[in-house]
Amino acid sequence: MQFIFSNITQLDTLFFNKLVKFSKKKIIFKCSHLFSRSADGHLYIIIGLIFPLLDSNIGLKFSQVLGFSFLIYFPIYLVLKNTIKRPRPYQKFINVDNLIEVPDRFSFPSGHTACSFIMATTLSYFFPFISLYMFFWAWMVGLSRVLLGVHYPGDVFAGILIGISCAYFGINLLQ
Repeated sequence: MQFIFSNITQLDTLFFNKLVKFSKKKIIFKCSHLFSRSADGHLYIIIGLIFPLLDSNIGLKFSQVLGFSFLIYFPIYLVLKNTIKRPRPYQKFINVDNLIEVPDRFSFPSGHTACSFIMATTLSYFFPFISLYMFFWAWMVGLSRVLLGVHYPGDVFAGILIGISCAYFGINLLQ
């Protein structure tokens, strides 16, 4: 089993090192920073409060599913972060800078990515016409976290799986 985890870690580190080289370009850094900041949490609260005002029927159901999905996500996130305790890339590699402030010490899973995929999945379920835009945004949030040196690709992949799973659980439970 240790062999499998060792190979996954090596592959994850290889992809991280290849991707993080792009963040040295100013435009890539600025775009990454913008996408990452967009998933800090303010957007979720604003959208969750505004949508019921725009459409009392679908908007209220959307907000309930979104809120419930986040309630499911949060304990999963805390248990994984505090059990696995994977150091962030900038903590492990001397050639990687911490380009942004991070909300906690550990890397696995990417909470920003998980939350952006909860939002994208939930919005896409209730408002399918914006699916392409929402999933593009969510993917860019995940990529930005790697480019900014705070997550490995594997952290982002786990965040995607957790986010989509929590959203679908919330959708299926409340529909």
